[in-house]
Amino acid sequence: MSESKTTQIGYVALVGAGPGDPGLITLRGMHLITRCDVLVYDNLMADEFVALSSAPEKIFVGKSSGCHALPQEEICALLVKKAQEGKRVVRLKGGDPFVFGRGGEECQALALAGVPYEVVPGATAGIAGTAYAGVPVTHREVSRGLTVMTAHFAKDKQVDLPWEALARLDHTLVFYMGVASLETVSGELVKHGLSAEMPAMVLERATTGAQREIISDLASIAAKAREAGIRPPGLLVVGNVVNLAQELAWLPDRPLAGKRVLFTRAAESQYEAVHRLRLMGAEVLDLPVVSAEERREDPAIDRAIDELDQVDAIAFTSAIAVDLFFKRLNRIGMDVRRLAQHTLAAASPTVLEALRRQGVMADLTPEKTGAGQLAKMLQAGGLPTGSRVLLPRSSAADQSLPKAMIKAGYTPVPVDLYDSVSLDVNFLTVKLANWTPEAILFLSGSGVQALHRAAPGLFENPNGIIWACIGNKTSESLVKTGVNSVCVPEQPAVDAMVDLVVEQFQRSTAPRSIKK
Repeated sequence: MSESKTTQIGYVALVGAGPGDPGLITLRGMHLITRCDVLVYDNLMADEFVALSSAPEKIFVGKSSGCHALPQEEICALLVKKAQEGKRVVRLKGGDPFVFGRGGEECQALALAGVPYEVVPGATAGIAGTAYAGVPVTHREVSRGLTVMTAHFAKDKQVDLPWEALARLDHTLVFYMGVASLETVSGELVKHGLSAEMPAMVLERATTGAQREIISDLASIAAKAREAGIRPPGLLVVGNVVNLAQELAWLPDRPLAGKRVLFTRAAESQYEAVHRLRLMGAEVLDLPVVSAEERREDPAIDRAIDELDQVDAIAFTSAIAVDLFFKRLNRIGMDVRRLAQHTLAAASPTVLEALRRQGVMADLTPEKTGAGQLAKMLQAGGLPTGSRVLLPRSSAADQSLPKAMIKAGYTPVPVDLYDSVSLDVNFLTVKLANWTPEAILFLSGSGVQALHRAAPGLFENPNGIIWACIGNKTSESLVKTGVNSVCVPEQPAVDAMVDLVVEQFQRSTAPRSIKK
């Protein structure tokens, strides 16, 4: 299937998102999600795929609080319509599109309408989830096969699975959507000859940080799951392979298991801290809320670079400013040699690391953040009074740093490299109807403002949420929204902020208060 829109008709890709862990999506699936014109999605555990998609149209067709599911016929018609408009459409599904995902029905509708399509398989919960629990669905001399089926039965229809045949198979049996029907399924299997002592496992929220496993025998599994408060979505796994769970369990202890974290950031930056939180078991929504839009046509930027000999120092206050400054430098045929004889200052460890990626070591970095601290650092570093200091930054930056520079006796030369543009995160309305974060992390004041515009309800009742900001300037923006209790690390670094959040989770105490 070609991705070029050489004809008026577009195409549809049915993409499996996997069962919950966002790291399980295929490279092909991620490629399509980030390049489509229309994203059609329903209830997903890995909602960050919706956040990462740059599609101008994001259409929710699932069922959520206050929002009824779109009938399957209408979903099929929507896919056909959008493709016939010449658009690249991604139909994003949890798990695998062809495993209880109605992908076949949608492909039939597309084929009938003459719409080109492709299917991108996804990891299905019955295999991926059991693997995360240390249970191989097949194992030599233990299980000679795997049988998967749905345990979602219509209330007005008789359960018509071939119970006797299933009991004789000597296969691992995996029942999808099995929580509500546990008593029925386990009872029918025992009734038709399967041993009441056969090992069984209920798996809740497979592959996420909130994954739980309940293991018992077939006769008792329903009662054990009920006692544990197991809720959908869940799987029932029946077979001797369940006995291997304790021996083969590989997931490490997860101190943040099931903790819900909203990590806001700029679209251009990704952080290892997100992966670290997930390794500790947190369910992280990695949410780009702002994007740095480079001011490519602004002659003031090229003029500032041409006149670098007229400044004595360059002070970088954000990693994005570093990246865009060097990109602009390279675009006009210059490299780091152009910065010789200049004092380079990094406002934080994050900025320091961004400079290192460019092959440049900063001369100065303050121990604490703040406009005044940066100016004092330049003084302590021996920069003569009267020096001109170039400040590459966002057009949204306030005047606190230039004012501090003037107060310290320097001449600031601000240059706006980029505009901070809020991203469309309207899908959060659906997400937050069923999901409330227990911690929210911010890396910039513009990120605070973007989330406040998109989801003001989060800020109306801030109690019970750990609010964390990378530095005092960002926390000032958060306090303006009415949140008065904010975690701020002593060092303005992402890892330090995450350390503080982890500490708050483990202590289960309110974060320290930041005075207005």
